[in-house]
Amino acid sequence: MKRFGRIMIAALLAACMALATTGCASGKIAASVGDRNITVTELKNIYDSNQSYATIYGFDTTTPEGRREFLDLILDQQLSNAVQGYQAEKAGVQLTAEEKETAKTAADAEYDKFIQQFVDYAKQAGSTDPEVYAKKIMAESLAKSGTSLSKLKKEFLREQEDSIRISKYREQLLADATLTEDDLVKMYEDELELQKQELTENPSYYFVMEQYHVYGYTYMPLYVPEGFFYVRQILVDNEETANTILEQIGAGEDFEALLSQYNIDPGMATNPEGYVVGEGANFVTEFLDAALALENEGDVSPVVQSEHGYHIIKRMGNVPSGPIAYEDVKDEFNTMAVSNHESEYYNNLIQGWLKEDSVKRYPENYESIAE
Repeated sequence: MKRFGRIMIAALLAACMALATTGCASGKIAASVGDRNITVTELKNIYDSNQSYATIYGFDTTTPEGRREFLDLILDQQLSNAVQGYQAEKAGVQLTAEEKETAKTAADAEYDKFIQQFVDYAKQAGSTDPEVYAKKIMAESLAKSGTSLSKLKKEFLREQEDSIRISKYREQLLADATLTEDDLVKMYEDELELQKQELTENPSYYFVMEQYHVYGYTYMPLYVPEGFFYVRQILVDNEETANTILEQIGAGEDFEALLSQYNIDPGMATNPEGYVVGEGANFVTEFLDAALALENEGDVSPVVQSEHGYHIIKRMGNVPSGPIAYEDVKDEFNTMAVSNHESEYYNNLIQGWLKEDSVKRYPENYESIAE
């Protein structure tokens, strides 16, 4: 989710646009953190605009229970964002003159973008004078939602200042979350044991884990199941060339020499041992099926066509199975381990803050949103 301020303003924009035909909703308070309020109007607009993502989070919004649970999630996310700014401000985190100027510049840009969205909306609505119509929509809707342009501008500035203040406060707090080398080795060993159990039972998950790691969701694979092997390929863009190469291989010409001459796949240069292949590997179906059909080291496939071109694949040696040594993944593993540890540490602080008396929820005001 985006930060508190940005989502609140986006929600206000949605509410204001809706006023053109429906009018704005109540300004009752759904929840608050100190002097920071989340109104029912804001919460409803955020809830409505995010309903399409509910199933991703595992909520069934076709049922009353699912809608209430998803609403609770949305509110919790907004409170989590708000409480971070409140706690940083409460802790007395100050901004330098330069940081204040940076915040003001960013806030002014966001404010101008916000105003322009109304003008764009007015143009799309077919107004003959979009700027006048945009100002009319803004004035009426902001008044009915209990705010004004001056208050809104202050909210933009507060959002930008909060962003910098939160970042500084988080950095201060994480100074107490350092890990020793022994801690990191223990984390590696624990992760390795978990992976060994899972990948022994389900070897194909190695490739899922590998893909998730690319996007930063999981650790890199630390254990290689048995049965994987390397393949190298010659990829060309036309069938005639592919057939000629295959004939040359059959006549005894060197595969690697032909690869150097004809191949258009840059992955062969960056993966000198070849691609790792096993059931579930992340390759197009035609390539993977042909690779898995190669039974012995040195076997070469017939010409295989895929969306990428024409492949000639050679089975190389087996991938050594077993644990990948800590020293071989140390830098990359430690970077992710530290990041995960800091996230968990900081999230635990947020959960503690959310239980403080400064955080108040008013379900009697917002429960009807999920009906």
